[in-house]
Amino acid sequence: CDPEELDYIIPGNDDAIRAVKLIVSKMADAVIEANQGEESLTAADANADAEVEATDVEEVAADAE
Repeated sequence: CDPEELDYIIPGNDDAIRAVKLIVSKMADAVIEANQGEESLTAADANADAEVEATDVEEVAADAE
């Protein structure tokens, strides 16, 4: 292994299977948490877009009258 290619160094007892499982589980938890946050932001954006479209339709209808 060439340590110069590493972006993030995680110090630990990496020969012990328990240490590897702990580090990997924390990394997986962070990925899951990030994905959940991204999904909630996407849902919020969709709701905001729907509100803007509804307002635009109402304005066009008012202008047409």
